[in-house]
Amino acid sequence: MMTQTMRNKMTIVSSLDDVLSMPLNESVVEFEGKQYRLRELNEEQAVKYELELQDKKGKFDVTKMRRTMIAYSWVDADGNRIVDDSNKLKTMRRSLAGYLYEACQKLNRYEPGELEDLVKNSEATESSD
Repeated sequence: MMTQTMRNKMTIVSSLDDVLSMPLNESVVEFEGKQYRLRELNEEQAVKYELELQDKKGKFDVTKMRRTMIAYSWVDADGNRIVDDSNKLKTMRRSLAGYLYEACQKLNRYEPGELEDLVKNSEATESSD
């Protein structure tokens, strides 16, 4: 059950059901006259996304960063993922991939450079071993 304070109209979440029933944010972005529907990742998808970026040694692979985020976020009107394998996006135009990746980062509230920093930290840790 959600309750609301009268002072600043802020909703207070008072149950797990309130949290789990919150819809994921969606955004429709346009690139060169075509529209793309993007949906934010849920927590499980975000963890899978970050794990997919790691190789067997735990080092982050920057080459998959953009296309994997797009594959998780790009959905049809019913909310179904359009791409289930990020490798299918390998030949996507770089300019489109960059545009969609930036939109996905904003939608998922990743700070600019946050994911790239994971890669750098991974490389630094490996070189100090």
